[in-house]
Amino acid sequence: PLPRPASTEFENPPWNTIQENPHLFRVQTPITADRLEALSKARPDQPSVKSLVVGLKEGFWPWASTRPSDDFSITWNNLWAPLPSEKEQDFVNTQRELEAQSQPFGTDLLPGMHSTPAIAVPKP
Repeated sequence: PLPRPASTEFENPPWNTIQENPHLFRVQTPITADRLEALSKARPDQPSVKSLVVGLKEGFWPWASTRPSDDFSITWNNLWAPLPSEKEQDFVNTQRELEAQSQPFGTDLLPGMHSTPAIAVPKP
C-alpha cells in the first residue's frame, strides 16, 4: 500500500486552506475510483487496492511535507519576476488559458500557498 501522509500534515495552515477551498484542489482522473474498487473486490491485496482508491479520490501525496522551517514564510508571492517581453507574456497567457483546470483563487495567496516565478521559453 501507498503510505499516508504523517498525521501532523492534517494539523497546519496549508491543510486548512485545502479543506476550506476544495474547489481549488480538485482531484481529476479518467479512472472511476468506485468502479475500480468494485471490480477489485476479489483481489487478495485489498490494502493496496484501498490505498490506490484513496489516492484516486484524495490525491497522491505520501511523503508531503507542508511544515516549513521557522524562517520560511507561510505564503510567498513571486510577482517580482515579470516576464521580460510581450511575446513571452502572450505565450504564457495563451498556455494558461489552454491548460487551466481549476477556477482562479483570486489575487491573495491563502495560507500555505506559494507563487513561483513563471519562466517562459517560447519555441522559435
